[in-house]
Amino acid sequence: MKSGAPKTRHYYRKYALISEEGEIFLSCSGEFAVSVANAFVPSPDEIRRMLWELRERWAWPQALLAGVLGVPTATLRRWEDASRNPCGAARRLIWLIHGTCVREEPFVNLFDIVSWGRGDKREIVIEG
Repeated sequence: MKSGAPKTRHYYRKYALISEEGEIFLSCSGEFAVSVANAFVPSPDEIRRMLWELRERWAWPQALLAGVLGVPTATLRRWEDASRNPCGAARRLIWLIHGTCVREEPFVNLFDIVSWGRGDKREIVIEG
């Protein structure tokens, strides 16, 4: 960026989100949202458990779950046997499908998705 170039300002509405423990989270930039997502990301063992629960609950063979996830069966097999871990986008997709098909919990807002479902379901708008 050139030193004489004007700085870009990003405006957005201010939101406050309250966790179950009473913590308050304000709306944030995309970079901060990535930091929050990285702080709450499920461990590889949790992802493997989600894969197992999906297959167990719906009696899906590996090939069917691989098709749902859009990956080769060999890739899913490596995820399940812990020789490989899914990338971030695949982890998010596994978590979303697991939340919908196994936990059957609705996603209430964007923070719910960014925080991997570990935030509060209430949303408060702060004007100003």
